[in-house]
Amino acid sequence: MRPSEEYVLSTLVDQFGGRYIEGEDPPDGYILNGDKRIAVEVSTLVENIQGENGKQYSRMNDDAPAQNLAKKIESDIENNIPEGMHVFLTICAPIKKIKKTQTLVGNEIITMIQTGVFKLEREFFGNDISINIFTGWGDYTPKVGLAISNRYSSDNLGKNTKIMLSERIEIKNKKRNVQPNNSEYWLALFNDYWIANEESYQLAYKNLNIEHNFDKILIVNGNRQAYVLHKT
Repeated sequence: MRPSEEYVLSTLVDQFGGRYIEGEDPPDGYILNGDKRIAVEVSTLVENIQGENGKQYSRMNDDAPAQNLAKKIESDIENNIPEGMHVFLTICAPIKKIKKTQTLVGNEIITMIQTGVFKLEREFFGNDISINIFTGWGDYTPKVGLAISNRYSSDNLGKNTKIMLSERIEIKNKKRNVQPNNSEYWLALFNDYWIANEESYQLAYKNLNIEHNFDKILIVNGNRQAYVLHKT
């Protein structure tokens, strides 16, 4: 079971009670609560973006390489970052020339630390990256933090939430593995689209015209809270 699935299932158990076990994929897991055996499909709501070729794809395809870049930079230079000092990167994805960018940004951070420069914004091999260095944060980890923007991202919140919900519900509904001993079948969606809140998703779902067979659809946030989007 993936860590994201364990997080979602444990959040649901904290809120609704019982315990969770791993499923056959599908479903991703079960919540056992009294005499109830609830099948749970887990998925993540990630913004879909439109690239230069006009095709839609998950923003995660661009974010994952940027996240990996930050981890590799930290691995390369962590011994050069003094105790109590931390680096925060803001990167515009998708990333070009990842390996060369990794080396150059790492070297730039080391130079900044050595020369007492704490803020820099520049282009590295066609990538817009800002570097901020902070002190007094103790042993907080990771030592290299990250925020990601995307040059293809849309600011149309209503459109984005409708597309994400429609896609996840449709795909997961087709994967349902209904068994006679299941009391209910839930779809739990982890919200990785941080600008959307409960009101945004409730409005988007209300305006969707989509059929599905889930007894309950829930949104799970990063603060270990879940709210119901749909229930029969």
